[in-house]
Amino acid sequence: MRRAAAVLVVLAAALVGAAGAHAAAPLTTTGTAIDIQGVSALLRGKVNPQGLPTTYSFQYVDQAGFEASGFAGATSTVTSPAGSGNEDRSVSAMIAGLTPSTGYRFRLVAQSTSGATQGLAGAFTTTAGFGFLPGESGFAASVLTEGGGAAPLAGSHPEQISVSFGFRPGGEFDGEPGVSFTDGDLRDLHIEMPPGMIQNPAALNKCSATDFHTPRSSPFEVSLSGESCPARTQVGVVEVRSSLGGGVTRRFGVFNLDPPPGIPSQIGIAPFGSHIVFNSDRGGSQQIYVMDANGGGVQRISFGQGRYGTPVWSPRGDLIAFTRINEGKFYVGVMKPDGSGERLLTEGYLVEGPTWSPNGRVLAFFREQPSDSKGRGGSTRLYTIDLTGSNERQVPTPLDASDPAWSPLNSQ
Repeated sequence: MRRAAAVLVVLAAALVGAAGAHAAAPLTTTGTAIDIQGVSALLRGKVNPQGLPTTYSFQYVDQAGFEASGFAGATSTVTSPAGSGNEDRSVSAMIAGLTPSTGYRFRLVAQSTSGATQGLAGAFTTTAGFGFLPGESGFAASVLTEGGGAAPLAGSHPEQISVSFGFRPGGEFDGEPGVSFTDGDLRDLHIEMPPGMIQNPAALNKCSATDFHTPRSSPFEVSLSGESCPARTQVGVVEVRSSLGGGVTRRFGVFNLDPPPGIPSQIGIAPFGSHIVFNSDRGGSQQIYVMDANGGGVQRISFGQGRYGTPVWSPRGDLIAFTRINEGKFYVGVMKPDGSGERLLTEGYLVEGPTWSPNGRVLAFFREQPSDSKGRGGSTRLYTIDLTGSNERQVPTPLDASDPAWSPLNSQ
């Protein structure tokens, strides 16, 4: 009996030790910051929940604040679930509202019922923000004669005007190493020239405003021109190098435009025209389609379970946001223009109305919560989420709100 009692005591001690091993706090590894621009960045890291339900968030603070008080005054991202497995899980969070050309420190924090752990501090520096490169790298212009000599004086009859622009680059995007992106997105570019630079704009045919704003359609390949101006209205060419296609340089036409009243002459370019995206039930179930601006080349691009709707192009034209409904549940997701790479970012009783932030890194949408059997408790609120699907946060509104739209400056 004494030997049996001793064995039981040993077994009990072993069980207590095993239970304690399973109750370890989560492991955290602060990773790197990527997608760095003047006002935003994507923070990455890894969490091992150690078998317990775990949540995580990132803390970040500028370098001056860190030197003064560490992370005591840091901003935290929204708490997100990290699961309950026993392996490392990659996590991330998009942060915005940063100050250009500023150093920041950040760390990953994870918490479970066994306690909280913090990863080591990481660091990054925001870029300078949207703007021109310094000197002639950012802007250069020359006026040349037919023989190639300079023609800076009035009456010298220039034959060619050459203008070049260069914009400050941001950091590399996640999954696209080595590709340079501008620090922010160029929307419109206007060039004002001295009076008399174009002697007789009426000597050439003019492209109408309608043709200039109608994307070009080609039977041979997908066109990237945002205009359909007749060839006889072309007055020059422009070369554009952007992040599209990994930094390939493309050539587009410069056209003599029909100017608005009070403007003697106007020329313009419209690169990177896009297809039209829409939803239709023409096949029996509501799906997403793309087509050329002239109505041709219709192609279905959604093939998942359920119905698709509310498709919206991203500002860069590389993704389409959408709503998907399957088995009574709503989802907001993104896919590539050919329908590949579909990712569902969030789900719920009713989530709908995705709209892109101007920098193309965050979606806003609205979420409706159901009411109870007596009609109480239902609400509709605005939310934002980054493209990783791991940083969803509510936008404070005094009353119910739906159908969000971003301001052009990305601040509201």
